[in-house]
Amino acid sequence: MNCKNILIVSKNSAAALPFIKEAAAYLASRDINTYCVPEKSKFFEGTGVIPLPCDELHKANAALVFGGDGTILKAAGLLIDYGTPVLGINMGTVGYLADSEPCEVVKALKKFLSGDYKIEKRSTLKVSTEGKSYIGINEAVVYRGALGHILTLNVKIDGQDIETIRADGIIVSTPTGSTAYNLSAGGPIISPLSHTFVLTPICAHSLTARPVVVGDESVITLTASNFRSKTDNPSLDVDGKTVIRLPENCPVDIKLASQKLTLIRTRPTSFYKALKIKLGASKTER
Repeated sequence: MNCKNILIVSKNSAAALPFIKEAAAYLASRDINTYCVPEKSKFFEGTGVIPLPCDELHKANAALVFGGDGTILKAAGLLIDYGTPVLGINMGTVGYLADSEPCEVVKALKKFLSGDYKIEKRSTLKVSTEGKSYIGINEAVVYRGALGHILTLNVKIDGQDIETIRADGIIVSTPTGSTAYNLSAGGPIISPLSHTFVLTPICAHSLTARPVVVGDESVITLTASNFRSKTDNPSLDVDGKTVIRLPENCPVDIKLASQKLTLIRTRPTSFYKALKIKLGASKTER
């Protein structure tokens, strides 16, 4: 890859600063520019990293991200429309998405710049309703939020009625998101490169409502109905952010997006090893 500009993203942690400085100095020695998003310029003062206007993010050839999965997903969300690859440096507990540990950042950058790496592409969701569309890397959720009662939710797959359930909500998760909210709600863990989505009810008022795994060639439609009042609007959340309050009987279409989460891998990674550590079954380091 002809790499001239790298966007550096970090969680607000002083522990990350020495590694950011090390990375920025190394990249400068290779005549590579390092940038941050403007709102983080104060955090990056003294590191050699300068702000890049938000309307110029497409100029970044790659992103170097210091943080846990949440920070990596936030950075990926900023760059998802440009297909920018992300190199994650784990500043979290385990980090399913990270490639390397902080002490290995220069080693990882050397391998990346020399072409000694692989690209891992993961599926994302296109979530459409009310004439607008959103991209989800982890999940889309129709949720009752602070409402004092459960929702009536109709589920269709490829236009065919599957079931109508009463629940606090429904999660539609990508394989990447299967270890996030989906897991907490009792959904299955899915290998991250699988071509599937999973629908998981949240606190369903039924013994028969169970998670359903669906091929990612399908279109899933969720519709909430039987509102108790005009103010009882559930939320549509995409990757943990509320994007709209849904009117009654307003369909939400969810399908495979053309955009991909693109991760840089400079060394072999084991999703299952990270999973064991994350779930407390093993204390082994990554």
